[in-house]
Amino acid sequence: MIQTIRTVPLGDMQAVYRQSQEGGAVELQLLPAQQTLPPDGRRRRAVSLVQAHITGEMLPGGYSGGRSMLESGTTAALRLQDQQIRQLTDGGREVVTRLTHPRGSFIHRLRWQAGEPAVRCCTEFVNESDQPVSLELLTSFCLGGLSPCAAGYDPRALRLHRLRSAWSAEGRPSVQTAAQLGLEPSWARHGVRVERFGQAGSLPVNGWFPWLAAEDTETSLLWGAMLCHNASWQMEFWCRDEGLALAGGLADREFGHWRKTVQPGERFVSPQAILTVAAGGTVDDLAQRMTALDTEELPGEEELPVVFNEYCATWGNPTRETVAQLVDAVKGRGIRYFVIDAGWYQDPGIPWDTSMGDYEVSRRRFPDGLEETARRIREAGMVPGIWFEPEALGHTSHAAACTDHLLKRDGVPVATPTRLFWDMRDPWVRQRLRQRIVEPLQRCGFGYVKLDYNDSTSPFCDGAESPGEALRQNLAASREFVEELKAAVPGILVESCASGGHRLEPGTVAATSLSPFRMRTSAPPSRSLPPICTGPFRPAKA
Repeated sequence: MIQTIRTVPLGDMQAVYRQSQEGGAVELQLLPAQQTLPPDGRRRRAVSLVQAHITGEMLPGGYSGGRSMLESGTTAALRLQDQQIRQLTDGGREVVTRLTHPRGSFIHRLRWQAGEPAVRCCTEFVNESDQPVSLELLTSFCLGGLSPCAAGYDPRALRLHRLRSAWSAEGRPSVQTAAQLGLEPSWARHGVRVERFGQAGSLPVNGWFPWLAAEDTETSLLWGAMLCHNASWQMEFWCRDEGLALAGGLADREFGHWRKTVQPGERFVSPQAILTVAAGGTVDDLAQRMTALDTEELPGEEELPVVFNEYCATWGNPTRETVAQLVDAVKGRGIRYFVIDAGWYQDPGIPWDTSMGDYEVSRRRFPDGLEETARRIREAGMVPGIWFEPEALGHTSHAAACTDHLLKRDGVPVATPTRLFWDMRDPWVRQRLRQRIVEPLQRCGFGYVKLDYNDSTSPFCDGAESPGEALRQNLAASREFVEELKAAVPGILVESCASGGHRLEPGTVAATSLSPFRMRTSAPPSRSLPPICTGPFRPAKA
């Protein structure tokens, strides 16, 4: 049997912590504030709110090997040490649940700011042993026992929502019932059923968004979760008996080739997750509850300015003359930002995507440099902007010879048909980017920068204890560079573009001012119109 050990009010929600009577796993359920739990007569076991696996410990059972690492021997060994509720200065609450393990402590943090319709949570591991500990799985969240208010577990009544993504086709809804995904208990309540999905590589929204929702059509309850992470990630719909679990976090060793060694006395924190629950309404309403947490207004966002980007006029071949013509054509039309896109650095005859990375102004294209063109844009009443792709470089660039500073896989630079990639952890690389990107922004007075990213490194790179951890570190360093740029150029509007929407994950969206997306219809576009349209995207405000 499972019993409730604590209920914590969280505005129009409540966090319900439950535990097996024998003192095993602590489960987290998120419910609307006024919802009551009926007696739990189902044949099920609690699913731990922390899911982890340490190298060398027992792997999970239920025939889930290769399909899921949830409920491994590490998770089974966790025991509740204490749980504290901390009152925040704004009237919110943070629930800190500490679970002990022979190798250290796993600390689950659930934080609710007063008035917000969703919560943030993460998991922290502290190595309290005298030996290194290698993590192969650490979830950011795990909700157990869906749907707890229904008369029984009916996989036909649970609709599971996801968002597919592909180049020029972001945010396509995918809806299946739990029954259609085979998420129903076996006759002996032993075999694990699982649907694990995510992405492995440096484009966090390439295949799927890090987002899910579960809708109980019998009780009209909806749960939602999304991850704030710009590297490899995974989510799971997981079923063993009469209840569905939702879990997610870093892509594990099986899915994302991730293993993290935590030294004695050190700690490691998972990416943040955003969770919510609602009674009634639509999945769109549920999504608005999650995106409402991003309430900080970034520079320029409050007025929703009009941005003109010249790419679809020059297709990567801007010159002083073409920019001047376009400036004269659009001035006085309510446009706030005029952005010079890719190709301002290239010599004629060399594609913009294979020559980027040096970021020295082409004197053939801009004889007076970018300062003069930026001045002309300002005189026309607009703020000048410019394009960079900081993390990548082209094969024909001079920078491509700097192989010691490139991201490598098995000792060889990671290469795609048009791109190589900087190792963003390298101090030499960061200094170069300051000189080639930050200083020109300051010198020329640009008030807008478009940071693009048009390829994927795959999940493998060198420089850490595992390929997945190396990738996580590299992309964490990329995020640090964005913060450094914003601090160095106060007030600058930062657009995050990755071939459209391939970085539409909450962390990147919140750290930048604009995130474009691209949509393409199934019908061939008119020759008079560009085939791809871009537009700003920001989460809705509460």
